[in-house]
Amino acid sequence: MYVKSPSLSCIMTSIDRKQAFRDLLIAQEESFRTLTTEFHQQVECYIKRTNQNPLTKKVSSAAQKETIILRNVSPTTQQSLLQSKCLLISQLCMDLTRSFCNDQGSLSSVEIMQQFLQAVKNKVRLVEDKVQVLFILDSSMVHRRSKDFNVAGRQVRAEDGLTMLQVFELEEGFDQILEWLALSCSYRDPISLEFTSLVLHFLLKHQAQETALRKTLLARLQQLVAFLEEDNKLLLKEIIDMYRKS
Repeated sequence: MYVKSPSLSCIMTSIDRKQAFRDLLIAQEESFRTLTTEFHQQVECYIKRTNQNPLTKKVSSAAQKETIILRNVSPTTQQSLLQSKCLLISQLCMDLTRSFCNDQGSLSSVEIMQQFLQAVKNKVRLVEDKVQVLFILDSSMVHRRSKDFNVAGRQVRAEDGLTMLQVFELEEGFDQILEWLALSCSYRDPISLEFTSLVLHFLLKHQAQETALRKTLLARLQQLVAFLEEDNKLLLKEIIDMYRKS
């Protein structure tokens, strides 16, 4: 009985598939190893800062005595940051969080807000660190306002929430945010575009209260319209309309 042997092309296709499958398994293993390492690093960093295990919420101590080396602040370009494989929080933001934030990652008093803003003004330079600062500020204002209502929903301490915003104004927090915005909207790379959008959402959510400051912000925001791409320009115009109407 004659059995037709497989053609050379069929044999090569089978070999190619085996090689491709092998390459995929190797890539998957490398990705899993990288993510697992990063997960343990993040857990270690959290325990070092809070002395609490983030998974069990029990008191714990870090497994390693040595300090885990995080991404250091350096005059690195935005492009190299975009290509960087390290996704951990920077050492600077780690220090800021440890020094000023509570367990919820928020600033718990107006005095701490003042100190935090001064530290930010003197030290924060990288876009990724600015993102962390915006999250801390937003969380602080929202968390503080949430304490102004009791279980029945009755407003009991509304002035505390406003005080945090007033301190942000007095310490020139809005000036700092607008400086970041003016710098980022000059670029069209993905990091700058996303950061610009984040700043605009922050400004849309948290409005300045003092009349003279509102007029100043309005004038500065109007000067930036021409420099933004379409999506962020719509956001900016929404903020401008908000300040005009109120």
